[in-house]
Amino acid sequence: MLTGVSRRIESALYRRGFRHQEVRRLVTMQITLAAGLSLLLAATGMWGLAFAAGALIVTVNFYHLARFAQIAVHERYGAVGAQLMRFYLRLGLTGVALYGLIVWLQVPLSGLLAGLTTVVATALAFGATRLAGQKVKEA
Repeated sequence: MLTGVSRRIESALYRRGFRHQEVRRLVTMQITLAAGLSLLLAATGMWGLAFAAGALIVTVNFYHLARFAQIAVHERYGAVGAQLMRFYLRLGLTGVALYGLIVWLQVPLSGLLAGLTTVVATALAFGATRLAGQKVKEA
């Protein structure tokens, strides 16, 4: 079942311009990890909801960062400046969202930080799968 979900996410990412297979795979891993853990932990109460909010924030930012990286690598002039402006706008909106969650809604910081670290878990899992897939050549 997870493979079918991953395939659907990857095909949706491809339709949205994610042409590089490894980038699609990395973003798919982040989306599935964040969504799966958020659904699992959301039923635990406020801590789980704080986790889900942190995971959503970092996943949206990661999605856009991966898209920006693909555009920045392939474009020469013009589009990179617009992408940088969008990056700074998202950075500001992320700051406002975190401020609102922490100060106004007073969500548990440990849950929010745990959600934000899903991107680190994704990077570690992606690196481990890449390392396991490489053939080791002995000297």
